[in-house]
Amino acid sequence: MNKSIKKQIEVSNSDRGLAKQFTNNVQNNQIQEISTTNKLLDEAIFSFKQKHLLVDADSDLKMIYTGNNMVIPKRILNNQVCGYCLKYLSVGPVTISNKCPFIVCGREKCADFQKSRYDFRQLSAYNKIAKNYYFHCVNHYEGCTEIFPFSENVENHETLCTFKKIYQCLKCFFKGNACQLIQHYKQKHPANVICDGVFHLKTSKILFYTDHQLIKISISVLNDNLKLSFKQLTRYNPIKKYTIILFHPSSDIEYISKVIDVNTTSQTTIINLYQLQQLLSTSVLFGAIKIYCNDEVKESTNFIKPMDDPYIKIFKYFVNLFLRSEITCCHCNNMISLKTRLLLCPQSHVTCTDCIDVYCAICENDCFWIDMENLLGNFKLPCDWKNCNKQIKCLDFPLHKQICCNREYSCPEVGCDFKGNKKQLRDHWHSTTQLLFGSKIIIGMCLSVYWITDYLHEMLFIHFKTVGRDTILEVDEKFACFPSNYSLDLMRKKGNENHYKKFVTLAQKGPTKSYSSSLSTDFSYKLVFKFENSGIIEDITENNISMQKEKAESVIKRLLNVFMKVNFKCSNCNIIINDKYHIYICDYSHIYCSNCSDYCVRCTSDKVVFTSLEILLENIKLSCDWPDCTEKIDCWNFLSHKQVCLNRLYTFPTLIQGMDHFSGTKEKFQENWPKDGIKLTCGKELNFEIETQAGQMMFWLTSYVNELLLVIIVFDKKMRLEVKETLAIFTNNYKIELCEYNGIKKRYDKIEELKQSGNKKISLQPLKLSTKYRLTIFRMT
Repeated sequence: MNKSIKKQIEVSNSDRGLAKQFTNNVQNNQIQEISTTNKLLDEAIFSFKQKHLLVDADSDLKMIYTGNNMVIPKRILNNQVCGYCLKYLSVGPVTISNKCPFIVCGREKCADFQKSRYDFRQLSAYNKIAKNYYFHCVNHYEGCTEIFPFSENVENHETLCTFKKIYQCLKCFFKGNACQLIQHYKQKHPANVICDGVFHLKTSKILFYTDHQLIKISISVLNDNLKLSFKQLTRYNPIKKYTIILFHPSSDIEYISKVIDVNTTSQTTIINLYQLQQLLSTSVLFGAIKIYCNDEVKESTNFIKPMDDPYIKIFKYFVNLFLRSEITCCHCNNMISLKTRLLLCPQSHVTCTDCIDVYCAICENDCFWIDMENLLGNFKLPCDWKNCNKQIKCLDFPLHKQICCNREYSCPEVGCDFKGNKKQLRDHWHSTTQLLFGSKIIIGMCLSVYWITDYLHEMLFIHFKTVGRDTILEVDEKFACFPSNYSLDLMRKKGNENHYKKFVTLAQKGPTKSYSSSLSTDFSYKLVFKFENSGIIEDITENNISMQKEKAESVIKRLLNVFMKVNFKCSNCNIIINDKYHIYICDYSHIYCSNCSDYCVRCTSDKVVFTSLEILLENIKLSCDWPDCTEKIDCWNFLSHKQVCLNRLYTFPTLIQGMDHFSGTKEKFQENWPKDGIKLTCGKELNFEIETQAGQMMFWLTSYVNELLLVIIVFDKKMRLEVKETLAIFTNNYKIELCEYNGIKKRYDKIEELKQSGNKKISLQPLKLSTKYRLTIFRMT
């Protein structure tokens, strides 16, 4: 009995071992089969990408730059999601945890959920990175094109967005928007979601998503027939046609390739597998879908215009002002007409290329020169026309705006609000006045005409007016973008002559070019558009949206530094305008002081509108350059704040040896100053006494403006005082007075105010030996 029981137990134990071994084998086979299938799927995706260019293959992972705004690509965005609400990580603060869900966004519901959990959580470094980028709305699959900075107005928009649409999962009862549906599939049904267009034929229901579409794919096999059904879930950016492909990753042969036109063909495709039975029994076939969008809709997704960026707007204004204003060379006083050849010394003294030398006559010192291109760097500005996604070099921006193929024209008819490009304007034209195109036109006496020129594509209105017995020709440029970079030649010929001869170049008079003398009726006339540098048009760099190496704000700071130091003269009284925020500019960028801003003598028109820079820049805030300062400063106060900022960093002058790599705040600078050698004095006043004719040298770290100045006393026929400002940031907002000690009254009496001479302030009065002096610094209001 005991033996039989023992035998039964041994048999049952052996059966249990066999069962366990069988179970393990089944599990291992399943894991191995899944691993093999995934490996084959990866090979199939790679093979398909090698043979075909997918719809978004070139743009999926490219950072889109719209002006100064960096928009995260949608393919990357679909991987940056909250583990709780399944929406994009576009709202902070984003926190990470040691429990699932590991990453949670800062939306109100998600924040409440995080607070209710008892676990270790901390702020993610993602919050700092995300502040530099813009995010798409979670409803972008339904057609919403809004983009937002990190955490700004995102939740409010998601609540009120008119593009909201809820989808239901094909495998369970989950409901959510397109963004949430994709993430749900990735987490709960990973075998049923694809993004590369390649799928396994054994899967029955698949969600296929691209950057712009959601597509449901249903697969079934019945009686040797493969039935494939495709349905686009999103209405925005509709599919025009697609190609169904059956292939094996290790073969170059595509066994099935069928193009489906959505407008003419059923969305359900039936493929007879009878001829592929032998192939299906020995290998694994994969399916793929290659989609094509409507060109118009696909193109429009590339024209995402960012929200108004004040830095870009003011940057364009600064560049336009430099290019159109009358800036003179500081050495020869000639006007610099070609602003791309404008050169600046380190003290922002402007010179033309004819006066260039290693020596700046104003600074009285050797220096290196920089041109406007180096000043602006490689920064590119987005085109102003709404259907143009080009980015143009700063100095080429005004010219591109003229010749852009997406340039908009307004219909000149009263009451008509039409705006469109040149072709659309031609189709729309309903004025009784004729519209002509070309680089030259023949004009009839007393016959008005609209003319869109070649090269610069300016729209001009040509008309005649009678003054007494004279007939005067006028070309009105009120529709022109940039009327000062071309000329119009009036040609004429008599009836028996074969060729037109140049008669006169029309003179600029405000917003018109005109010929004020009477035109003889014995001649026929022709207007010729003349652009001297026509080769420049082909040289203009027009790039698609690309990576900017720096932000507009940093380039504005460099441009502002030059702008505040360049001498702008009033076009009327020729007085240099010291207070730059009191500069007034007319529509044609003629510059006036506040006393002459009632009437533009250059435009000779009463309808000219003047705008002050103070109003234009009143809402522009710039971040401080010093690393530990978080303040935002008004444009006009930026340089003065940079002087007095408590976080300002100082470096030692080259005269102090062994301190080349030091950089620190004012306090650390004073602590590390060598006790032996050149003396450093700090404060509002600097007291000194001239002891010998050998000269003296001392450094002065001033109060109020916190500038490090080098004070030198030299003997050259007479004792002279110089205060060098080579290490100063902004030399125009302070003055220095020289005082002499009066032994009788026991006080310091003012002798003079030091005069600016290049990069230093000098004393005109000779100094005396064994006499006490004091330098006092005052900040200008």
